[in-house]
Amino acid sequence: MNAMKTYPILLGWLCAIICGCTTAPLAETPVAETPVKEVPVAETPVEEATPPAVATPALPEQLFQLSQDARCRQIVTTCIVAGQPLRVLLDTGATHTVFHSESAKQLKQITWMDTSHIQFSGNATQRPDIFIAPVLLGPGDFDPRPLLSIDLSGVRSMMAEPIDGIVGMDLLTPLPLTLDFNANEFYWGIPENPAALKLTPLEGNRDPNGRLFISVKSGEKTFPLLLDTGSSVTRVYETDWAPGRGKEISAQISDVNAAAHIKAFEGNRGALQLNPVVETRAFTPLMANAGEPSMLGVDALRGLILIHLPSGDGSFGQFLIAKPTPAP
Repeated sequence: MNAMKTYPILLGWLCAIICGCTTAPLAETPVAETPVKEVPVAETPVEEATPPAVATPALPEQLFQLSQDARCRQIVTTCIVAGQPLRVLLDTGATHTVFHSESAKQLKQITWMDTSHIQFSGNATQRPDIFIAPVLLGPGDFDPRPLLSIDLSGVRSMMAEPIDGIVGMDLLTPLPLTLDFNANEFYWGIPENPAALKLTPLEGNRDPNGRLFISVKSGEKTFPLLLDTGSSVTRVYETDWAPGRGKEISAQISDVNAAAHIKAFEGNRGALQLNPVVETRAFTPLMANAGEPSMLGVDALRGLILIHLPSGDGSFGQFLIAKPTPAP
């Protein structure tokens, strides 16, 4: 494993935004209730089949394996915190890494901090706890550092397999990462022949924590969207979405605060121009209400290749994107 050390963390780190939204809308279609007639069935002993054994990857392999959650489609992996393996979600829309409070309580040989004198800001309504521990994440070997702990039950309830934490840009910034949503291949590092992919940079503005607000285009309108791999769905303001508003749906959403059912409008089917040469496939985003964040989720990345290329000097690197050319 190649060791990657990060720079010392200042106290201001603790007072920054906690993490971005993790939103996973699942459209619900009303189904009429139909009475079910019970039919007696004679009880016949059935011999239970023995399920085939499934090999569990060794821990070193798990650390380098990335996959999509079967329900929400976000990217998940295994990291080690204070010697304990934890399942985490990779979230470019989160400023800082945060762990589920119950998972953090199970960790040993960590130091808890007194946070009574610290003021927090961000979109989380919970006041986090802070503990200090080392982290192994893919090729990154991070010295003991402050890590946040809050109740992530809302996010966990939406996923096919519950997570123990959300990894934000504080840990992702120095790491190379390839998310190939075209071939469904996800891994630490960059492709062997990146020039063949015709990668182009995503342009926009960075916030102080490294999150990228991409400058995208819909019709004649250009506007920023937060690049948010922690969100399964894209949210766009209705006034920005050229195809216009579509039907109202019932959706289940979650973020770092809670899970909830809401009424929301879908946008009519359309595409976004991510840079001068890459356009998304046609999809249906959610219409964001006033005061809600607008973001580019993994639904808009279908068929595309997203790469994070670190700078190598500790500063913010680049997000590159490509749209593979179909084979003849």
